[in-house]
Amino acid sequence: MYKALIVEDEDLMREYLADNLSSFCAEWSASDTACDGQEAIEKLEQSRFDGIITDIRMPVMDGLAMSKAIREKDPQIPILILTGYNEFDYARAAVRLNIYDYLLKPIDEQELSAALSAMAIQAGQKKQTGGLKEESDSSENNSGGLAQRALFYIQTHFSEPISLTSVADEIGVAPAYLSTVFHREIGAGYSRTLLRIRMEEASRQLTHTSLQVQQIALNVGFVSAKHFTHVFREYYHMSPVEYRQNMKE
Repeated sequence: MYKALIVEDEDLMREYLADNLSSFCAEWSASDTACDGQEAIEKLEQSRFDGIITDIRMPVMDGLAMSKAIREKDPQIPILILTGYNEFDYARAAVRLNIYDYLLKPIDEQELSAALSAMAIQAGQKKQTGGLKEESDSSENNSGGLAQRALFYIQTHFSEPISLTSVADEIGVAPAYLSTVFHREIGAGYSRTLLRIRMEEASRQLTHTSLQVQQIALNVGFVSAKHFTHVFREYYHMSPVEYRQNMKE
């Protein structure tokens, strides 16, 4: 199980995330919480975490300043931003910070679950390889077909531990802008879209091949077959083995 640090100045939201994180994704536990970025930095100096879930606007030190400080010491740790401020000009400050994903409040629980599941893959890959290459800077690009370009890239790289930042970097836009495009043009966030593509491919391989579940898990981007089985069950309401059997019948 991966350890998450919850950084949120609103008491109710902080407690809600801490109490329910494992129910959204069994791979994550809320190891600790912080009320602002400064407190989070202090806790990161004392303990090891596998991922950060943070608000943007907080007193003392906001989420972007905190993320910048974290990135100076750890370019790879996944950072998931949750914010009630749907302002691209403000969020674009996260361009250089390799933010894993960007979700808007009020939180959609399915979006959060998908983001956490995808983030667990990156955390697992980081542990196995000693860290992924830090993503390079992105620049804003308003050319047509942006969502389709992003979808094509995901469809051809879903077996890899890709993030919102890496997709945005590949097509030359800011991560926060790409997140907005996904919600507006596709009707779902990046993480949920990635999860749908992975689950649809897993369904195809279970139905049309005789590959073992462990191999299918690797084929669709999961480091752990156990994690894959949990996510698959959450998505299709049955295990991969049960799904394959039902399709045969």
